[in-house]
Formats: sequence, C-alpha cells, structure tokens
Amino acid sequence: MILIFGNYFTLPLRAECRIEHIMKRCYVNMPIEYHGWERTIRNIRPEIEDLMETSPSLQNDYQKILDPVYQQCLKKLRPEYKSTKFPDTWEFTRSLDELLNLDFWA
Repeated sequence: MILIFGNYFTLPLRAECRIEHIMKRCYVNMPIEYHGWERTIRNIRPEIEDLMETSPSLQNDYQKILDPVYQQCLKKLRPEYKSTKFPDTWEFTRSLDELLNLDFWA
C-alpha cells in the first residue's frame, strides 16, 4: 500500500518534469539547450513506465492530472521565458502512450 501511495504522488511530479521539458523543446527558441531538454525527456520515460507497471491504476489518474500539471508548468515557464508564447492549454495528444513515445518537436 505504501508503494502505491508513493506512486500516486510521484506520477504528477514525473509527468510535470516531462511536460515541462517538452514545452521548452517545442516552444523555446534556444537550440543550444535542445539536446539537454531531449535527454531529460528520454530519461523520464522509463520512470513513468515503471510507475505504470507497478501501479496500472495510475493510467486512469494520468488523464486527471494532465491539465493541472500543464497549468503548473505554465506558472513555472512563463516567468522564466517571458518572450515565449506558450499555449494556454495542452495542444498535443492526451494519450499517455503517445506522450511517452512521440518526439513532439520532429
């Protein structure tokens, strides 16, 4: 039970990190940073996959947290990248599988 409880709180944090870096890579015009952002995106994927394998019920929670996590990312990124226009809502797929496997910037 403790593991599942811990995973419930870990998923939003890992999803936030991945979404934040996807947002930076897609919208922030800083080519020198692209490699680092892409590396972070790749490194978080197995962590989220492990959470899903350990607690499959988290798959349903992902749909519930996507919008709030995106809003948290906006709060962090807009002050840091003032000249970048980030969309007010998540514009990409809502599928967890695609979120983990697509290169949105390609």
